[in-house]
Amino acid sequence: MGLSKIHSLPSPRGDLSKMRFQEMVKHLSLALLAVSLLLNGGCDQGDGKNSSSAGVFLAPVPLAVNEAGVNPQTGESRVDAEFDRDSVLRTVNPNQIGVNPDANPRTVLMGQVSDTEFVFFEEESSTILKADLDKATPLTSADPSATVTRQDLAQLFATAKASFSPNSFLTIFDNVIFGYETNVRSLFVIQNDGPDPDQKLDISILADAQSISQQIRLQAFNFNRAHLLNEVINNATERVAEILLISSVPDQDVQLLVVRQDKITGDITARFRVFDANGVPWPDNTPISPLADVLGFLRMDTVRTVTDNLFVDITQFKPQNIPGEQRVLFYEDSTSNFLMLDVVRDNTSKVIGSIVNLFSQQGEVQFTIRQGTPGDGSDVDLLIEHSFHLPGTTEILAFDENTNNMLKLDYNQPEGFRRVTLYANANDLFLRRDHQVTDDDIEFGLNEPEITFSEGILGDDNLLLFDRGNDQLISLNLTTQLYVVVIKQADLAEVTGLPGISDLTFIRPVTDSEALALDSEGNALVRIRMDYAVFPVFVSNT
Repeated sequence: MGLSKIHSLPSPRGDLSKMRFQEMVKHLSLALLAVSLLLNGGCDQGDGKNSSSAGVFLAPVPLAVNEAGVNPQTGESRVDAEFDRDSVLRTVNPNQIGVNPDANPRTVLMGQVSDTEFVFFEEESSTILKADLDKATPLTSADPSATVTRQDLAQLFATAKASFSPNSFLTIFDNVIFGYETNVRSLFVIQNDGPDPDQKLDISILADAQSISQQIRLQAFNFNRAHLLNEVINNATERVAEILLISSVPDQDVQLLVVRQDKITGDITARFRVFDANGVPWPDNTPISPLADVLGFLRMDTVRTVTDNLFVDITQFKPQNIPGEQRVLFYEDSTSNFLMLDVVRDNTSKVIGSIVNLFSQQGEVQFTIRQGTPGDGSDVDLLIEHSFHLPGTTEILAFDENTNNMLKLDYNQPEGFRRVTLYANANDLFLRRDHQVTDDDIEFGLNEPEITFSEGILGDDNLLLFDRGNDQLISLNLTTQLYVVVIKQADLAEVTGLPGISDLTFIRPVTDSEALALDSEGNALVRIRMDYAVFPVFVSNT
C-alpha cells in the first residue's frame, strides 16, 4: 500500500537507531537557531516583512516568550482575548454562571455589519451576538451583547424547534449578513437596526421554504453553501447582489438568487432568477406556469457532460471568483476535476446563462497528487475543500486533506498546458519549523493535518494556516515555502482557559504583525501578535 497520509517522521535508514536519529535532528535544529542568532547582528530586524541580503532570505520566526506567554522584549502577550468564553456564557445564559462549569458553548462567525462590529452565532443557546471591537481598550474587552435570542428566532421563523442551524453566511452590501437556516429552510438577512451602533440587530426573512419551493419548482431542496457571484450598484437608488446557492441534494441544479437593497429605505428583497430547460432565463416578475420545466443557473447535466460522470458533487469546495472576470472556479469531488464556469450576460449585464468547461485535464490532479505522495502508484481519494487566491497573481492554492499536499492552480495557463502543479508536498508540511520548543520538547510525531486558510496575507508574503489536527497556527512563507509554527494550543489556552482542542474558524491579518482569530472551541475572539527574528535560509538566485 502506498503512503497516502503522513502520521510521523519517516523512519531512519540503515543502522541508525531512532534515538540516535532524533538526537541528530535535535542538534541540527539547535545549530540552525544558533546560526540565525549569529547572523542577526549583520541584518536588519524583521517586522513581519521579508528582506534579503547577499542571497540570504529572512523568513519569519516568532520570538520566544516566557512561561506566562509574554514577550520579555516588549512586555506584550502573544495572544490577547477581545472576548472570551466567560463573557459569552454571561451573555447567552447568565443564570448558569458558576452553576455548570462544564458548559461549553460553540461560537461561529456570521459576518460584519460595520468596520468594527462582528456578528456571531452561539450554537448551544441559539443566540446571535454582536461585538464592537472599537469599544475595547487595553483594560477592557469587547464583550458581546445578545441581540437575537432563541425566543426571537422561534417567533420569527414561526417554529417550535428548540435549536437553529444557520449556515452559508455572506456579508453583502458591506454591512448586511446573508444566511440560510437549514432546519426551517429559509433565507434571512441581518443588519443594524438604524444608524445607532448600540441598537440591536434586525433579522428578517427573505424567503421561507414555501416561497423558495414555488420559485425553484422543487419540493426537496437544501442549501449547504452560498457564494457571492457579483455585487453591483444598479442605479442611484438600488444595490444588487447575485448569490449562487449550491444545493446539498445530490445532482440538483445550482440556483441563482438576486438580492436587491433600496439605498434610500434600506429594504431588502430577493428573487430567484430561474431558467427553462434550454437555459433561457424567465423574465423577472413574470408568472411561471406550474407546468414549466424550471432549472437552476448551473445545470448538473451540463457538468455530467463535461466530467463524463453520472454523479456530480460540487458542494464540498468553496468556489473561487476569478478577479476582474466573470468566471468562477469549482471543484467536482467525485471525479477530482476542477471546472471553470463562465457567466454569460446580455448587453444590460443581466445574467442569461452559464458555460462550464473542464479546467484541469482528466487525471491531471491525480497525477500531481501522486508526485507529492511517494510510493503511491495508484489513484488516491482526495478531499479538497479549502483554497486561497494569491494576491496579485493568477494562482490559487488548494489543500488536499487526504494526502496533505498543497496544489497550485494557474488559471492564466492556456488549454493544453499544465494548469495544476504541486506547490508543496506532505513532507514539507510535516517538517514545519518550531523554534519555540526547548531542548527536551522537540516533537517528531504529528496528527493528521486539517488546514484552514486565513483571509489574507500577513506582511508581504506569509500565509497563515490553522492546522486543527495539531492545534497549531502556522505561517507558510510564499517565497521559501517554509512552514513555521506561530501559535500552539497552549498559547490559546492562556486566554480561553480551555486546554484541549482549538478550532480557529476565522483568521484575518489586520497589520503586518497582528491577526484576529475566532477560536470556536474555546469561544474566544483573540488578537495574535507576531514578532519576528531573522532566520537565514539560503535560496538560489535563479
